[in-house]
Amino acid sequence: MIISVTLNNRSHANLFKKRSRDLHEAIAGMTDTFALIREGVFICFGIFLLFCSFSLLNKLSRREISAARIFLEDVLFSRIILAMLCFLVLSLVGSGLVGIYLISEMEVFRVAGGIFLMGGIVFLSLALYEFNRILGG
Repeated sequence: MIISVTLNNRSHANLFKKRSRDLHEAIAGMTDTFALIREGVFICFGIFLLFCSFSLLNKLSRREISAARIFLEDVLFSRIILAMLCFLVLSLVGSGLVGIYLISEMEVFRVAGGIFLMGGIVFLSLALYEFNRILGG
């Protein structure tokens, strides 16, 4: 009777170890999926920002027209400055969280940092889009 209880406890312990290992593998799989989504967002917004930047550089080459439009559209220009400030704050917080992840290796910091960095990219693309609108695009 004592032997069967001991064997039964060992089988429960092995089952618990197996379930915790499966849970760890499931979480690792989810974070790999999150990394794939994050990199996809970065690539999509990166391509958009590249084309938008080339368009802005072409429009800024006409100095008199671009200076007058920026001066006349002060409300839109203040929105650009606000979006750039949000980009700066979100990027700093995101990179800080990723740095904490590198030190502590806790996945929560990596995921949170990735979300903040994606939010920063959205605000950067919003700022460039608004600036493109000011310059007549």
